[in-house]
Amino acid sequence: MTWGECKEIALRKMFASDGGRLDDSDPGNADYIAAMPAAANEAMERIVSEAGRPLRQSVEIESEGAAYVDMADHAMDFRSFGGTPEAYLVKDNGLAVLETAALGKSVLQLPKGISGTVRVFYNAAPEHVTQYTKDAEEMPLSEECNVLIPLYMAGELYKDDDVSLATVYMNEFESRLGSLAANENGYWGGSFTSVTGWW
Repeated sequence: MTWGECKEIALRKMFASDGGRLDDSDPGNADYIAAMPAAANEAMERIVSEAGRPLRQSVEIESEGAAYVDMADHAMDFRSFGGTPEAYLVKDNGLAVLETAALGKSVLQLPKGISGTVRVFYNAAPEHVTQYTKDAEEMPLSEECNVLIPLYMAGELYKDDDVSLATVYMNEFESRLGSLAANENGYWGGSFTSVTGWW
């Protein structure tokens, strides 16, 4: 779903629009459109924080034996490790699991003497939309999560105009938010070897 599609769906839910097209010059639409980025950002924060659907990303870090890595220096969207840190040494034949520990919010402790490319998975903050976000830009969550954003937007933005209709949309958002199955965070494919020999 693109940002333009997200806006169009929300507007259609609030009131009939011209074939689903947004007219930025229409005074009746302008105020809603201006408020849409904040509502969309609120919806994304609710989804990633409450629905068990964190936005998982990874970053590759070149390590030259460093024992500690501050993720804030390597991933601008870093939010948390999401539990036990998940890090691998990239090798020609796959990924080797690294025994790591989290220190504080963003510091990753690597095994001593590890050199090479380390791939670290983490929970990311979704990129916020703004008034400058292009309509063609893709929304950052999975599709089953993105479809909830227009519901929240309609419920939030239309409550001063028609509180009963806004409540219907917000209740639908809450219901579908609660029904999202929590993501399993872990390693799903490929191969890995232990660098410690434990398993």
